[in-house]
Amino acid sequence: SGEIKATTGAQDKSLVVRTVREHETFPVAALFDPPIQITNARAFTDGTALVIPRVKLIELCELEPRIGLHIYRASCRILVSRYRYALNRLADEHGANLEISANRAGGEL
Repeated sequence: SGEIKATTGAQDKSLVVRTVREHETFPVAALFDPPIQITNARAFTDGTALVIPRVKLIELCELEPRIGLHIYRASCRILVSRYRYALNRLADEHGANLEISANRAGGEL
């Protein structure tokens, strides 16, 4: 429960890039190898969170491939959604019409 604000940038000039709400995952970038920290997190409201250490999650994915496949597929869907959103924002800012289509070889612009 509760909300977490994910921010990027210097503390005095940080920008909220996402609000994490109940039943959402955070952060996907922790699964990268090596892991990268893109955002900082701060509780916006009181709440409870389930924290799974990165190493333990990766161990679970290796021990239980079905769980790992599910986690990585879900992570990929999240990243694709964010990538499309970023591309559409860029296109809007530059007055371009952007169409993203998926095919067997991957997404093409």
